[in-house]
Amino acid sequence: MISLKRIIDNKGNNKNFSFKHIILEIILVTGGILIALAIDNWNNKRVEQADINGYYKDIQIEFKETINYQKRQQKTLQYLQNSMTRSLDIIKSKNKDSIPILKTLLGTLATTWPTRYSMPITEEFIDLDYINKVQNDSLKTMFKNYVREIERSKGMAEYNEAQYNDRIEPYINENINYREIVLGNLNSQLVIGGPNTDFEKLSKDLKFWNIVNFKIETTIIETSWLKRDTEIFQIIYNLLKEENKINSN
Repeated sequence: MISLKRIIDNKGNNKNFSFKHIILEIILVTGGILIALAIDNWNNKRVEQADINGYYKDIQIEFKETINYQKRQQKTLQYLQNSMTRSLDIIKSKNKDSIPILKTLLGTLATTWPTRYSMPITEEFIDLDYINKVQNDSLKTMFKNYVREIERSKGMAEYNEAQYNDRIEPYINENINYREIVLGNLNSQLVIGGPNTDFEKLSKDLKFWNIVNFKIETTIIETSWLKRDTEIFQIIYNLLKEENKINSN
């Protein structure tokens, strides 16, 4: 049996080592490895945090641009809601003199402008799972709220488009001369012709009333959600602004 206490060195000399020496050697080697791993882990976290801080600057700019878009979109949705509401009021009044105005207002029914966000830098930040590594707890929470709001916004946009494709456009194809109500410069570019729209008939058409009111309802809900999104985005922007200020010092 080989004795652990008797070891031959490279000159052929016998050396005796106690278990204490062996254990001490193991402890020193293991400790060195653990210290090296700890330093490596610390350095990786430091580099990662520097990368996260670098994202903050670009994300802050992205949020500022998106907040401006949200404010414009709120005005657009309010315009759509007001136009459709006024359309029903004119049809209800049966005032033929208001038909030219009605034509311009109904054009808002024949389009859809869902709220869509384009934030590639923020999405890249999320894909890297950096949200869970954000040190500021308030910012981390708001980023998670952002993810939920984005998913809900996508759902609303899909519903908005489905409502138009499945209900509104088919009704217009059968009951309204699109050339008479189309918005913008396309009006002068489309071909004049076909049967004129019977606007008096619309006042007695329950399907028309329901379609417009459903669209008004959708716009009201979308506007409400958009206002909430804007509040959340503004909070995130303010937190990012503060973080960037701290990191720059």
